[in-house]
Amino acid sequence: MDMFPSMAPTWRRRSVRLHGYDYRTPGAYFVTICTESRARILGRISDGTFIPSPLGEIAASTWIDLPNHFPHLEVDAYVIMPNHVHGILCIADDFARQAAISKDGERRFGEAVSGSLSTVVAGYKSASARRINEAREMVGESVWQPGFHERIIRSDCMLNAIREYIANNPGNWERDAENAGQ
Repeated sequence: MDMFPSMAPTWRRRSVRLHGYDYRTPGAYFVTICTESRARILGRISDGTFIPSPLGEIAASTWIDLPNHFPHLEVDAYVIMPNHVHGILCIADDFARQAAISKDGERRFGEAVSGSLSTVVAGYKSASARRINEAREMVGESVWQPGFHERIIRSDCMLNAIREYIANNPGNWERDAENAGQ
């Protein structure tokens, strides 16, 4: 008999996704994925230029390869940084029409939705982590933080601003307070 039922753990991870939004919807999405504990395993910045480590090269080649595994996806601008990846992923129209036909009812948090942005990012994280861990001869080690940050890109102006942000990210590394003196 549980004498203190209110003491049971109630922590539950909350989704940071836009409630009610279908992340299979055609369009562009700005994605940020951080390494576990923001470890700088993917390379370094030198004079405003990113110099990838072998692990950073794996992260980049896996990113570029995404459309080969998700045919409804296009990779736009991206940058690999020492401890994170920024990229724009575009979901094409034709896949969304197919997804709408096979759309199921209500889902629970955490259930995979074929073709969704979360499924694509999970596939990227899984494939790149497996390859990175093989390269560093580690098995089952965390490479990426849980979850990811996304922003729905709603206009050409926003798309161009994010492309510029991605292009300038290595040059701004030294000025970022999180990276100062490291």
